[in-house]
Amino acid sequence: MKTFSISYSQRGMTLLEVMISLAVGVFLLGGVMATYVAMRTTTAETTRIGEMQEAGKVAMAILSQEISQAGFVGRLSPKQIHSADTALLAGLIPANDADCISPGQNNGSFPNGSLSTFNYIYGFDITGSTAFGCVSEAASDNDALQIKRVIGDTLLPENRNAGEFYLASNTSEGIFFPGNVTDANVPTLSNRDIWLYSHSVFYIGGTNGVPALAMERLSIDEDDGEFNRRFLVPGVERMRFMFGIDTTGDGAVNTYMPSSAMMREDWEGRLLPNGELSKVLNVRVFLLVRAIAEDPNYTNNITYQLGDETVSGNGDNFRRMLFSSTIKIENAQL
Repeated sequence: MKTFSISYSQRGMTLLEVMISLAVGVFLLGGVMATYVAMRTTTAETTRIGEMQEAGKVAMAILSQEISQAGFVGRLSPKQIHSADTALLAGLIPANDADCISPGQNNGSFPNGSLSTFNYIYGFDITGSTAFGCVSEAASDNDALQIKRVIGDTLLPENRNAGEFYLASNTSEGIFFPGNVTDANVPTLSNRDIWLYSHSVFYIGGTNGVPALAMERLSIDEDDGEFNRRFLVPGVERMRFMFGIDTTGDGAVNTYMPSSAMMREDWEGRLLPNGELSKVLNVRVFLLVRAIAEDPNYTNNITYQLGDETVSGNGDNFRRMLFSSTIKIENAQL
């Protein structure tokens, strides 16, 4: 009977082999970590860019809607609104120091009966102090924009809101009234329509160190007419407007002017040699949107052109994105 013996050769790794294995492992782990960090950085950058794109689009959409419909007063022409009845507003019109009153004789929240033009759009630049009593805590070195118009579709009298103002109008006259009047005091006009009236001012404000597109809008609070602030879109840091003006009466824009160069006659209309009035036909809007948070791995030395104004990143750590659009005022020719 034969017997077999099996011998196993057992040996460990040499020190050199261990060192090589550790080196390879460290190299692979370093590659994995570098890839992970790069992916996290790329994801953070993509998120910031996506947030800025979304903020810019939303802010521009809001301003486009407001500017395009500036001066819309139902079936009336904006030229007719200067003498609209405001008798029902007694005690509700904000005092001069709290109202948004642009230059001119008839440019408060509501027409005052003067034959002067009732401005439905007005821009101004904020340089340390505001031009309107209704605007508070606005960021300096920015523009602001006042818009007056009616909103949405016509309403039934019973659907009015006690905290809002309205315009009852037909093709020849209009009456402003508060939503808190009794049913018996809702204006009665032949073939009338009832519209929600909006007087808003858009500017750059901010909260907790984050700039934002803000709005002051006229409403009724405890039987007083006052402006209430809303922060609309965070991240909007700078806003600039250039106003396109027809200076020849041919219905086309001949020049663009910043609000700082606009005179009272430019808003109300200058009498031209051909008997026509100059008009603001469109508005170029420039928005500079800033990321909400700083990026320590990024230095912003970019120069941005906002119309006639140049803005620098000043070497800070915020990413920014510039948006611009030219918006036609649909009711400018009426």
